[in-house]
Amino acid sequence: MEKKILHVSGSLSAGGQERTLLNILQSFKNCNQNSYLYTINHDGGLKDHFIENSDKIFYAPFSKFKLIRIIIQIIHIVHTINKNQFQIVQFYHYGSISKFWISILFFTKAKVSYFIGNQGHDRSFWQFKHIDAIVKYIDLIIVNSLSICKSHAIDEELNRVFHLKNVLDEKVIDSVKIKDDEGEIKELK
Repeated sequence: MEKKILHVSGSLSAGGQERTLLNILQSFKNCNQNSYLYTINHDGGLKDHFIENSDKIFYAPFSKFKLIRIIIQIIHIVHTINKNQFQIVQFYHYGSISKFWISILFFTKAKVSYFIGNQGHDRSFWQFKHIDAIVKYIDLIIVNSLSICKSHAIDEELNRVFHLKNVLDEKVIDSVKIKDDEGEIKELK
């Protein structure tokens, strides 16, 4: 039986974690496995590629008031997970959305997985504590570099730790367009 996985990213931009996620979604598509995405930001340089490689994208509701926005988004993602019976929720972004995993542990039956990418090298106090909590409580930790494990004293031999290599096709990255300071659209180089 196919596991129903919800991939969660704060962004559809052309950052490293988003490229890793897009690579995974493309692999799912090639294997005829359904892929679902949940995101806070509704736009980004890779948006068209995410649309092409996802069976459904769930967009978080927005409010200009930060506290109200966070509460509404937590309720929305928990409702989305429960309504669609997702079994695994995979996080890819270190940002406000990444803290949603705590609510998912308490209010859903889904297993939580977290991708720690190169942002894991940032040794700020709060990020270190956040990653420490992830390692302690989350069901699966995915890293794209063994140096991440060393940086955060993550035992790479744990059966909950998986080392993933980013192998996204360069043509996808080359197709991303950005606006320069004058508002003209340029290719990302």
